[in-house]
Order: sequence, then C-alpha cells, then structure tokens
Amino acid sequence: MSCIIAVGKDKLNWHTRFVQALKSENAGFPFDYKTVNMEAPDWMQQIQDADIVLWKPHFMGVKSALFFKEKVYFMQKISGKRVLPNYESIWHFESKAAQHYLFTYYDIKTPQTRVFMDHNWTDRVMDHSEFPLVFKQSDGAAGQHVKLLQSRKNARRQLQRQFAVPLYEDKKCQNGAVRAKLSNLFSSWFWMRVWQRLHAPFETSALAYVQQFIGGNPADLRVTVIGDRYAYAFWRQNRRHDFRASGSGVIDYERPVPEPVIRYCLELNKTLHFDSMCYDILFTGDDFVVSEMSYGYKDRPLYEAGGYYVNTSSGLDWVSEPCRPQTLWVRWLFESYLKHQEQHAE
Repeated sequence: MSCIIAVGKDKLNWHTRFVQALKSENAGFPFDYKTVNMEAPDWMQQIQDADIVLWKPHFMGVKSALFFKEKVYFMQKISGKRVLPNYESIWHFESKAAQHYLFTYYDIKTPQTRVFMDHNWTDRVMDHSEFPLVFKQSDGAAGQHVKLLQSRKNARRQLQRQFAVPLYEDKKCQNGAVRAKLSNLFSSWFWMRVWQRLHAPFETSALAYVQQFIGGNPADLRVTVIGDRYAYAFWRQNRRHDFRASGSGVIDYERPVPEPVIRYCLELNKTLHFDSMCYDILFTGDDFVVSEMSYGYKDRPLYEAGGYYVNTSSGLDWVSEPCRPQTLWVRWLFESYLKHQEQHAE
C-alpha cells in the first residue's frame, strides 16, 4: 500500500528541494507525493488523504508562528498524521520563554535565565544580580531585540520600558489616571507606554527575558541537528565591536568543532523528540552552555559547510560532501517513519 506525502509550498522554496530529495532518496517503501498550498482556505481538504505532511513554512513573527503551530498541532494531534517538523519541534518557536521552560525542566546546560511576567519582581531580582546581563525579547531572531545591560540602573530603565503598559495600569489604580500621567510625564517608560498603546491598543501584558552574560566568546558554535541522526556544525564570529554572533554572517568552517558538543545536541534531539533543531553554544571555562535553540534556519550555510556528521552505533562519522538539509530531513523522515511502522507491526 502506497504512502502519500503532502509537501507544503513555501516562499523560500524549501518545498522544491524536498521534492528533489524525495525523488533521489530510497525510501524503502512505496510512496506518492504531491505539493499543497497550506495557506489556501481548503488546506485541510488538500491533505486529507495524506499520511505524512512535510512542511517548512517561511513564517516568522509571533502571530504567523501561532498559525503555523495551530495547523501542526491539528494535523499531528487531532488528525494523527506524521508531520515533519513535528509539534514537539515547533511549539516553542518564537518564544524564548517556552525554551527556558524546557531547558529548566530537562536540566539542560544553559546560562542562568530569568523570565519575568510581572514587573513587581524585576527590582528585587536585579538587586541580587551580577552585571552585565543580556536582555532579549522572547521572540525574534538574528540578534534582534538583544541588548547588554551593563548596570542595575540600565536594567531598571530597560525593564520599565518593557513593562510600560502594566506599570502604568498599576500606578493608575494606586493614584488615579490624572496623577499617574502627570507624575510620570518625564519618564521614558511613560512615552514607551504611549507608543505601545498606539501600536497595540489591546495589549496589557508584557514579558521580559534576562540571561546571564557569558563572556570570553568571540564566536558561538552553531550545531544543527536533524532527528537524532544527522548534524552540521560551524562557528559564527561576533559582529564587529559587539557581543552578538547571531546575524553577523561571518562563518568559520575551518575551526575544529568539539565532538562532545555535537553528541550532546544529538542526545537533546532524541530526549525531546525533535525532528530539527539548531543550537547556539557558548563556552565557559572547560564547559559549554546552550544559549538558544530554534527549529528554523537558513539552508545555505549548512550546504556550504562542506559536509555533515552521522550518528552511528560506533560514534560520529564525518561525511565530506556538501548536502542540503532538505535531503537529510527526507532521510530522517523515511528512517523514523519506517521505524515507527515496524514497531507497530510487532
């Protein structure tokens, strides 16, 4: 009986490379495929007869990511289809706060992190913190909305701006609207509140993400893992006169990569049931930490790495040939699907 694979179209053309990989890779079982428009009103009808959905959308931003997550949840959890990437891989996409919950629960090596959803906690925590600290928006990529907080004063100002709307609501409840406005007219957070009200009039909550600064890293190590089977790894140099490597575009493929880090990331993918994940690694002394992770990434830097690692029973094997991640996604899809079928046949 033939398996039907629905390949979701995307504006970055990952779907065309998925189709190429489906044609070139040996699945080990008969299958048919079709391309579908997952943004069309009839997307549910288009995938109704599919056993597998292979879809890497171009979505970025909180709202777009939310639509993506809802569809993947429906397909996997309600319709019972094999979706790649699976919901486990993408539910925390565009939310560093959600990543932090995973890091904490599974005791993953990461910089000390605080997630604030109530501004009343920020001052007391900052009073007992060592500086500098790294402030990040919960969403965003390529180093956007990431700042280095050099002092308590600097941190207090940034966090007040982050919580401008709920901070004003508290002061209004305490002193009334007129006094709240007049007494804070010259505060920077007050005008941030005005700006936020103009752009998001119904938003009354906020979230702040503050992370320990890990110094002494002129570059970070980007490890991209597909399933618990394949991995790419390369170094990303920091931006000029900046502490951020993300978004710099300066990649070093020649510097040796420590294999224990790759094995650690492969094990994370296995433990957390990820289909695809890239990890940003920083080093502290003789150890390392995961500063962030994301299922989404650009494919060109991986192809230009010139090769990839394969996790085997005897260790890590290096395959010295360029390979696009779409090909390894398809290989992992076939391998994991066949394994699932065999387990249910026993």
